[in-house]
Amino acid sequence: ADGRREGTHAAAVAVPALGSSGGDAAAGSGELSEASFFLVSDPTSQRAKILDDLFSIASEKTNLDHPICAECMKQLEEQLNSEIEEAKAENDRYKGFAQLLQKHHEQGDEGAEEEIESEIQSLIEEECKLRKELETLQDERCDVQQRLDELTLESTKLSLIEEKYWHSFNAFEADLSDFCTTRDSVLQRLTHARALLARLKRTNVYNDAFHIWHDGHFGTINGFRLGRLQSQPVDWNEINAAWGQVTLLLYTLAKKLNFQFSRYRVIPMGSQSKIENIRDQTVHELFGTNEITLGRLFWYRRFDNAMMAFIECLKELGDYAEAQDRQFQLPYKMRKETIGGLQYTADWTKALKYMLTNMKYLLAWSSSRSFH
Repeated sequence: ADGRREGTHAAAVAVPALGSSGGDAAAGSGELSEASFFLVSDPTSQRAKILDDLFSIASEKTNLDHPICAECMKQLEEQLNSEIEEAKAENDRYKGFAQLLQKHHEQGDEGAEEEIESEIQSLIEEECKLRKELETLQDERCDVQQRLDELTLESTKLSLIEEKYWHSFNAFEADLSDFCTTRDSVLQRLTHARALLARLKRTNVYNDAFHIWHDGHFGTINGFRLGRLQSQPVDWNEINAAWGQVTLLLYTLAKKLNFQFSRYRVIPMGSQSKIENIRDQTVHELFGTNEITLGRLFWYRRFDNAMMAFIECLKELGDYAEAQDRQFQLPYKMRKETIGGLQYTADWTKALKYMLTNMKYLLAWSSSRSFH
C-alpha cells in the first residue's frame, strides 16, 4: 500500500511539469484532473492503464520516451527554456517590423511606395527579360545538345574507322616486315649468285677441259704428249689420244665462235678422229700405228694429208680471230706445210708444239670474247 501511494504521488508530481511546456497547459490540466479522479476512485488495474496513457501523451508532446529520470528531465527543461527564449526573440522582431510598417502606413509615405512599385515593375520587366534569355539559352542548349549528339555519333564512327585503320596498319606492318625479310633474303641470295656468276665468268672452263702445257720438248694436251723423238719414243696410243683431244678442241672452238670451215669437216672421234673433205667426201684418218707394212705406207700418206688439213683448218680459224680483233695475233704464223717457219715433216715434234701454242692462244681469246 505504501508503494502504491508513492507511485501515485510521483505521477501527481510529474504531470504539472509537463503542463508548463507551451500552449497545451490547459489540456494537460484537464487530463490531470481526470486522471486524479481515476486514481482516487478506480482500482489498481485501472491506475496502471492511466499511467501508461499519461506517459504516451508526454512522449508525443516532447518527442521523448517517458517515463524519464530526473537528470533527463532537467536536460529537457533546459531545452524547452532555450526554445522559449528563441521564440520570444523572434516574436519581438516580428513586432518591431509590424510597428515599422504601421508607422510608414500612418505617415503616408507615398514616394517610398511609388519607388517600391517602380522597383517592383523594374524587377518584373527584368524577370521577363531574363525569362526570354532563359528560353533563348534553353533553345541554344537544345541545339548544342543535338549538335553534341551528332558529334558523339560521328566520333563513334571515327573511332570505329580509326580502330579499323590501326588493324589494317598492323596487318600492313606485319606484311611489310615479312616482305622486308623476304627481300633481304632474296637480295642476299642475289648478291651471292652474282658473286658466283662473276667467279664463273672469270673461270675458263675450256682451260680445265683442254689443258695445254709442255713436257720438255713435247707439247701436251690433258697430259698426252704430241710428237715423237728418237731419244724419247712416244707410243702411238698416246699420240692418237692427243690428236683426239686436239681435234675435239678445234671442233669446240669453231662451234663456239659459230665458224664454218671452207673445205673440211672436223670429225672428233677420240683416238680415231678424222677430217673429211667437203668437196670430194675424202676422209683422212688423224691417227697412226706402230705396224710397218706396205699398206701402212699408203696409210701414213693419208695421215700426213689429215695433218695438213688440220693445220689448214686451224689457220682459217686463226685468220678469222685476227680479223675479228685487230689486237689479237697468233704467236706462230701458219702456212700449208710450215708452222712458225718449221716444216712439220722435218721437225714434227717442235712444229706440233707450236701448233698447240697457237691453239692455246685461240682458246684464251675465245674465252675472253665470251666474257666481254
